[in-house]
Amino acid sequence: MRHHLRLPAAALGLAVLLLLPAGSAGEVADDKGAAGSEALVIEADTDAVFDPSDLGGLGALDLGDLVNDLEVPTPAPTKTPKPTKTPKPTKTPAPPWLTSRHYPKDKINFEDEIWDILTGKWGLKDFQAAGLMSSIQAESSFCPYNVQGMGGSDDRGAYLYDAGDSVGFGLCQWTSSGRKANLQGFAASRGSADLVWDFDTQMAFMREELDMKVLRATKTLYEAAEWTVMRYERPNQRYANSWPGTRYEKGRAIYKRHTGKAYGEPALEFSVKYGKNDALAAGALALDAEAMGSLTVKSNYYWRLTQVDADEIDEASWLAVKGPSFYYPTLTEDCVCGYAGEKALALSVARPLEPGKDYRATLRFEIYRGKREVRTVKITVTGPEAEATEEQNTEEAH
Repeated sequence: MRHHLRLPAAALGLAVLLLLPAGSAGEVADDKGAAGSEALVIEADTDAVFDPSDLGGLGALDLGDLVNDLEVPTPAPTKTPKPTKTPKPTKTPAPPWLTSRHYPKDKINFEDEIWDILTGKWGLKDFQAAGLMSSIQAESSFCPYNVQGMGGSDDRGAYLYDAGDSVGFGLCQWTSSGRKANLQGFAASRGSADLVWDFDTQMAFMREELDMKVLRATKTLYEAAEWTVMRYERPNQRYANSWPGTRYEKGRAIYKRHTGKAYGEPALEFSVKYGKNDALAAGALALDAEAMGSLTVKSNYYWRLTQVDADEIDEASWLAVKGPSFYYPTLTEDCVCGYAGEKALALSVARPLEPGKDYRATLRFEIYRGKREVRTVKITVTGPEAEATEEQNTEEAH
């Protein structure tokens, strides 16, 4: 409804007339300015200013449109819009990093591709490739989408990559925050941090981490498998799946699948020497308690040392053996161990020995090459003679 000020002249004149007192006289000017002598004269004050508020709000009405304003027009009937059809939900395409760039999205086993890359582009020998792949199989079953503890080989869509969660990821089960952060940074340098899921990205990162010079220098499948698990993967040795011998057996099966022939296993070479003497051949070694010296272990397979005291098995060991350790010890045990080559073991007396008493210990070496083999060296040490007292020295002098 419109409410604007518009008061007609006739209405204004009527209002002024009603406000004048009865019997007032004046002159009314005609259009020409002449005055009639007997006509009712209304004198208007030319200086007066009309104030609409004096009409008690009437000035706010549009008298000309009053009738129209009071009539409420009947609204035209409106058409009810037809209900729109609910669109069918569209399938959201999988992000590109959840599927390898160059392989079908349903492919999860990349064993053949890994073999071709290692023996082709990387230039590894067949036994070296099989040794390296033995750990990839043990860690992820050749699937770049494998996540530790998720319950399956393909964990796309179930795991949000986090460099600091200490959860094994991908082909090599990268676990530590440093290595996972490096993998994420490497993926970002290739276009997106989310390419951590990409098979080609993981293979390229693996090559960045590996010491290819050392890997190419390995001479046997066992040495390649052993070096990979002990120096590159470095899993906890508490579990049999992490032992070099177990990885070696996987490597032999991989070698046969891809070459069509069995791998010729080298003969075991193992010896323990004290100085220039072959202690293993002698079966026992008598040592001087005051100059224990060291043993040298030579082997072409991974070995561990287990120390057993024959005479005092329930007491603290009298013999201390220190040597190289090539993986992180478990929480419950230390390990003196080694792989191919010569390793020196330092021997020392761990506690005072009683004078003249014989102490024996058996050093048990466990060698892993598919199955466990044991080699032992027996050590005998006699406690130092007691120092003579002053009286004994005097008697001997006489």
